[in-house]
Amino acid sequence: SSCPLYDEIVKHVNILLSEPTPLREMNAKFTNALIGLRQFHSSLSNNNSDSTGTDPKLLQDLRKYLHRKVPECVGILTRVLEFGFQCGTPVHPQALSVPLLSVSIAGLMAIFLDAQLASQVSEKTLSLVIHRGTVSLLDRRLSAASDSSGLDASTCKKMVKAINKLAIQASYGAKRHISIQTLISLQMKYCLSSDPSTPSDENTSSAHRMSRIITKLFSRVIKAEENEMTPFSSSHFDLGPVLKAMDKVLIRCQAQWTSASTITSAV
Repeated sequence: SSCPLYDEIVKHVNILLSEPTPLREMNAKFTNALIGLRQFHSSLSNNNSDSTGTDPKLLQDLRKYLHRKVPECVGILTRVLEFGFQCGTPVHPQALSVPLLSVSIAGLMAIFLDAQLASQVSEKTLSLVIHRGTVSLLDRRLSAASDSSGLDASTCKKMVKAINKLAIQASYGAKRHISIQTLISLQMKYCLSSDPSTPSDENTSSAHRMSRIITKLFSRVIKAEENEMTPFSSSHFDLGPVLKAMDKVLIRCQAQWTSASTITSAV
């Protein structure tokens, strides 16, 4: 069965996300998408705090439907989070959209705080969320010393805190082996994207900083698993995908070492 409200929300959100940036006007496209995203959050949080005036029965039906659409919903909210950093405003092209950032973070947090919903998040989807959170944390516009975000220092600080909490909760909330597998894969991606021969390069610096964030998240997840009654038990922890992820890392490291050795020998 379908859910008309879900289809309507997705339609409005996709219309907004297809708009060129920076946004030239805050029109009905923005308003309709924002209302829909707030309906998403209200149904996901299930705390009767809807601010959109939507029929509670429709929100209940939406929540039931979202249980079958978790990966898609996470993907949509992650795209909105990215768009919130890109869309600007008609007055301030480099500004961040606090309404979009707030509602996307709130929606994602609601999913990862719900064990039943979070358990449906795949490695690919979780990777998108953690990567987007990591990139967002390093956005210079969120620096207290920056005046390019269009936000005051207090709001920037709150946004950093919210994004940091999202990255942590996403790592905690997903199935533990999925989380570890994802963090291993992201760590390899960030390490391989840096070029040690150009330490002053901005991309290299960002890769190093993202790698440190992943290391901290990885440490937290491992400690959380170690505190379980039966850590790394096959009853809840699938070791297979983790070993495969580690194997990929070792193969890539060997390839990188071989390549570096060949270059050194040639020189």
